[in-house]
Amino acid sequence: MPLQQLFYTDKLPTLTEKCKTYIKEETMIGKFNNNLTEAIPNYAVNAMATRRNILRFLNEDRSTSTLGFTVIADVAEKVSKHAKKIFVICVDREIEMSFLYHMVCEQEATDAKFPFTDKYPVHPNHRETLEQNFVPYQSVLDTAGGILRQDYFDQMWPSMASLPIKVVKSETKGGAGGKIYKITLDTGFISSDDTNLSAVNGRWTKTLVLKAVEKSINADRERKFLQALQSSGVHDPHILRTYTGFTCAGIYYLVSDMADHNLREYMQQSIPPQAGTSWTWLKTQLTGLAKALAKVHHMDSQSKVGVMHDIKAENVLVFGTGDQSTLRFTDWGCAMISVRGDSPTNRKRGQRTYTPPEAFDDENHKKMETSRPHDIWSLGCLYLEMLVWMTEGKTGLKTFFENRLEGCNGSDNFHYQGAVNVAVTNIMKKLRMDPRQWVSKLVDIIEKMLQVGPRDRPNAEGVVNELQRVRIP
Repeated sequence: MPLQQLFYTDKLPTLTEKCKTYIKEETMIGKFNNNLTEAIPNYAVNAMATRRNILRFLNEDRSTSTLGFTVIADVAEKVSKHAKKIFVICVDREIEMSFLYHMVCEQEATDAKFPFTDKYPVHPNHRETLEQNFVPYQSVLDTAGGILRQDYFDQMWPSMASLPIKVVKSETKGGAGGKIYKITLDTGFISSDDTNLSAVNGRWTKTLVLKAVEKSINADRERKFLQALQSSGVHDPHILRTYTGFTCAGIYYLVSDMADHNLREYMQQSIPPQAGTSWTWLKTQLTGLAKALAKVHHMDSQSKVGVMHDIKAENVLVFGTGDQSTLRFTDWGCAMISVRGDSPTNRKRGQRTYTPPEAFDDENHKKMETSRPHDIWSLGCLYLEMLVWMTEGKTGLKTFFENRLEGCNGSDNFHYQGAVNVAVTNIMKKLRMDPRQWVSKLVDIIEKMLQVGPRDRPNAEGVVNELQRVRIP
């Protein structure tokens, strides 16, 4: 309901009811990990607490109507500049305007002093109102957390109750022990100059995603990885754009762009792009992902290097549809950064399907440290699945999965007993028979990425160079 329709049309009781309805409609309500959050966003506060609206309430409320025009005008001016939140609570809780006058003009209360305790000095006549009807309802306007800054990922937000986030879709699994929420945000929550975001009436027009990471080890990895990307100036169209990160009530949260699908869902539910540019699209996406990985593996000139170690179709997001879509890496719960000259090694890894042979010592049943070649193997697995999908559709992809199970004693790994899974070898042989020359060229690149020996695999830059040489008419 447009706020301008609320004023100068009705008597005070009806006006109050409509204002309360507006506040209720605009209150951002979310439920995260069994915590209920409610917050009245800044744009709603500003829309309510204009000088004209405050004047209307002061003039028509019996408790302040006798103050005189000049005094009321001064009160309205002061409240509109320094006590908007106090006014909004008074309206929502139907508190007499004499309380507002007493707080702001006699006790010098301002929003800068927000929130107030029940010990705040007020006249005895207003003590009960303060304690029972004002203080308990401040949490929806308590902005003690301040404003989160864009591209900072180690911030704290102290009050779970005052998160100005509205959940528009319930939680789903989000990888690395995280949960995903589809949300809308008040611009007052994140200070951003990103051109991907635009605002209308104090709200970001984009629907975004909030990821909640409960496990501290995963949260620490995500935070460090995103901080490293930012400090190294790594911004890539094939890496998920994450705007900010913060900890609240012991849980780590990330705010990011919302995708249409993950790649696993997309390939299982969709037919491959059918337009004439579909193979050009595939080459563009494969090359883009390899370039993004190369940036992670060599972040800056100071030998800061990283590894992902959880590349898989579930951790690649799809933005858009068909040959207009873009693929982006996401989920850094297994990632690691090193500032040393040597390559980082890591025992943390994701789904075993995409892990390379050197990641496990099956004989002794233990995980082994791996480094950047680990990501090359995983990316090769992803590429092969995409190529199967492009040539044989989702049915062929399902058959490839079933054949891997048969060739790996019930596991869908791409390797078995120190060798490439026979199903992987067979599908590459089959794809090489495709009459389109570029298909066999792509298979050649994938085969190099799926070498059993980690030193025999190309690095990410090598993959990029090979892909760029593939010619598609």
